[in-house]
Amino acid sequence: AVVSTQSTGNRLFVSWRVEGGIDCELIGPESLCHCQHRYRQHNTDNPEKNTKCKNCRCKAYEYVPRMGSQPTRCKCKHHSTDHDLKKKCTRCACTSLHITFTCPCGKAAYLHSTCL
Repeated sequence: AVVSTQSTGNRLFVSWRVEGGIDCELIGPESLCHCQHRYRQHNTDNPEKNTKCKNCRCKAYEYVPRMGSQPTRCKCKHHSTDHDLKKKCTRCACTSLHITFTCPCGKAAYLHSTCL
């Protein structure tokens, strides 16, 4: 009963979706953002307005897939966590995060987006 009460009070309808409307990953309170804070640490009172992080300068929640417990890699070969909030790599001259991960749906990660 406690679980259903919590989930009813904290209903999230956020997903990581590929073009065509397939929800590949459901976003929950513990899902990590690119800024490395969890969804619950973002402003979720009015997600249509913004999902700014309460703990850093992140302006909107953005799901980044992981390979188990490991962060995914960019085409520059560095982890997604090595890229700042503007997606610029902090370890090389790469200027945009381009994840080379292929989702179980068969589509590349860069074809997905976080949908509120």
